[in-house]
Amino acid sequence: MERKEELVKEIKTLIKSDNILEVKKEIESFFREYDSIFEKETAEKLAVFVSDGDKPEFFSMPKDDSDHELEAYKGQFKEKLKNAIESKKAAEKKHYDIKQLLLSELKHLVENEEIISAAYDSFNGIKERWANVGNIPQNHVKEMQHEFRLLTEEFYYKIQIYKELQQNDLKKNFEQKQDVIARLKMLLKEDNIKELEVLMRALLVEWDTVGPTFKEKWEEIKTDFYGTYHELNDKIKTHYKQIREEQKENLNKKRALIEKVKTLLSEDLKTNKQWQSASNTIKELQEEWKKIGFVPAAFNQKVWNEFRSAGNELFAKKKEFFGEVKEQQKGITKVKKDLITKAEQLVASVKEDAEEDWPNATKNIISLQREWKNAGSAIRQDEQKLWSKFRKTCDEFFEVKDQQNKSQRDAEGQNLKLKDEVIADLKSYKAGKTQEDSLKSIDELTVKYNAVGFIPFKQKEKQEKAFEKAVENAYKVAGVSKEQKEELLFSQRVEQLKSGKNSLKSLEYERISVRQNINKAKDEELQLANNLGFFSGSDSNPLIKKAKADHAVAVSKREGLEGRMKQLNIEINAAKKAEEAKNVAVIEEVEGEK
Repeated sequence: MERKEELVKEIKTLIKSDNILEVKKEIESFFREYDSIFEKETAEKLAVFVSDGDKPEFFSMPKDDSDHELEAYKGQFKEKLKNAIESKKAAEKKHYDIKQLLLSELKHLVENEEIISAAYDSFNGIKERWANVGNIPQNHVKEMQHEFRLLTEEFYYKIQIYKELQQNDLKKNFEQKQDVIARLKMLLKEDNIKELEVLMRALLVEWDTVGPTFKEKWEEIKTDFYGTYHELNDKIKTHYKQIREEQKENLNKKRALIEKVKTLLSEDLKTNKQWQSASNTIKELQEEWKKIGFVPAAFNQKVWNEFRSAGNELFAKKKEFFGEVKEQQKGITKVKKDLITKAEQLVASVKEDAEEDWPNATKNIISLQREWKNAGSAIRQDEQKLWSKFRKTCDEFFEVKDQQNKSQRDAEGQNLKLKDEVIADLKSYKAGKTQEDSLKSIDELTVKYNAVGFIPFKQKEKQEKAFEKAVENAYKVAGVSKEQKEELLFSQRVEQLKSGKNSLKSLEYERISVRQNINKAKDEELQLANNLGFFSGSDSNPLIKKAKADHAVAVSKREGLEGRMKQLNIEINAAKKAEEAKNVAVIEEVEGEK
């Protein structure tokens, strides 16, 4: 705040200057410094405003007395500078018009004056007035100086003056021009380019103002002067070229930093760690920006606005992200508390009911664990407490399961032995007296197999495959045809599904599979029918006979599958009715207890 007040005082003093153009750069420097302080204060207050949960677009920077004073001085400076520039332009235009008149007078003098003394007096008057005229527009300086120099040279060499006066003036002018050349050469050591430019312009005006010298010496000293002048000009050009190259390189560096920020903006940042890394990167890029020098004036404000805007956008996204994370974590905390409650209820349920459906209960507890894992992290201070409670509840569930399932595992082991005995009987099966007797005995063994309870889950798939293979072998021994065997095997599969856990769901899955096979069979039947349409001629043609046979097989296959679908529909409807009856019985039992 103290520095802002100091800057306002400095500006107030300088702005009172009678020559505002002389102090223009100093005032503008103070304005830039003040604006930099103001922008920094704005950024800090905006950060506080946004951290309190407000949106950046609603932020308005409060201004103090210094800010209002500065705005007033900016207006004064702008107005005063505008007036000064207009006055300067008007003065330069006036001076230009005066010099045009002087050139006309000089030209008329050179062309028309014949009286030497009068001509010389007039020329000296013109030269004196020329030297006293102030600055003219910069774009006319060179051409006007050139024309004045040519007319001056033409005057001295055209007008015949007195020998004594001419020799004296030529010698004096020669010495003055040599002095100008000596001072011009001293500028070769000058490193301050601004100072060099001012002194060069002054010496050029002085050179042109000095009259002619000895004709035989003119080419020599002219070459010496302009050679040195061009050498200095090259030095200035090299200096500004180097500055332009440096500024161009700085512009490329700053644009590269902008691209880095934009790359950060385009990244899909989803974690706290990623956002923190992005924030650190932005701060590093800001420090790097400060170390880079000036860029071309035409691009300075543009690249700075672009860089600052990109940085502000990233920090705004960061605030939005952490706001959303906070809200999500609140929701996750609630979700995890609900999961703990569900897990506790599940543990209480298995403790109370010894006949609990353990596979389903285990599936439920694992589902809760999966939900917990996928839920994400809760608020930091709650996460560890919630996890400890949830893990303890899950451990309790599996302890109860281990205790209550030991007897079930023993029973499943015994059932496995019983089913192995049935499979062994089927493997060693011998046909009966008639096929009917054979099928009856196979059915009895199948019923016996299906009547046995559950077996260890890991052995189930292997056991079922062995059973299906043994049944198929028994049918083969009984002399059952391939088509009949497939139907019998399907019926056996339906019976297995009916006797298993979740029989209704298993039957519905089987129906889906059969429906898919029916659709494939229909497509195949349609394709064969289309192929048959391409043939013409007698049925004795082998190709036609084969096409018809293939089509008949496809029709038979489709009809067989549709028969299976009807069988499954009957079984599913029966299973649904049984389940509904069971549910009604449970409801009636509960109502009776009330």
